[in-house]
Amino acid sequence: MNETPSRILVVDDEPSITEFVGYALKKEGFQPDVVDNGEDALAMAQENDYDLFVLDIMLPGMDGYELCRRLRTKTSAPVLFLSARDTELDKVVGLEIGGDDYLAKPFGVRELIARVRALLRRILIRFRLFLDLRLQRLLLDCNLFLLQLNLTLLLCNIRVGGCHLDRLTLLL
Repeated sequence: MNETPSRILVVDDEPSITEFVGYALKKEGFQPDVVDNGEDALAMAQENDYDLFVLDIMLPGMDGYELCRRLRTKTSAPVLFLSARDTELDKVVGLEIGGDDYLAKPFGVRELIARVRALLRRILIRFRLFLDLRLQRLLLDCNLFLLQLNLTLLLCNIRVGGCHLDRLTLLL
């Protein structure tokens, strides 16, 4: 399998953090992009297909919470909050509005990388459905991202026009 590096967008207004996090991610084989505000991050997310977002909360203009809310309307890619705000309430709010994990600053690089890998392991299948009305068919464009997982069984049930296709039929 020709695995491409996971694309990660890092959003933080502190240059020392973005430089450190970007370097650490690149060293571990990821492909990070870095921006320093929510508006640019949203534009980057619309132009690129990211596998993961690392967001600070206290950003100029649009804060990380609002950025996460807007990202959730466009993508299901995991969001890791990385913030100096470390109260339980801050963490709960971040997770409740759509974040998948939360790491308080200061943090260790090994923990950051471990959390990034854990979030990316959860991505098993990304797919797009295309409806071709002219030919009356539904096309599934599917990319499997295994990322160190052993895929032992993929169960799939599809209902098309009232017909139920079982797993054996799908495998044929």
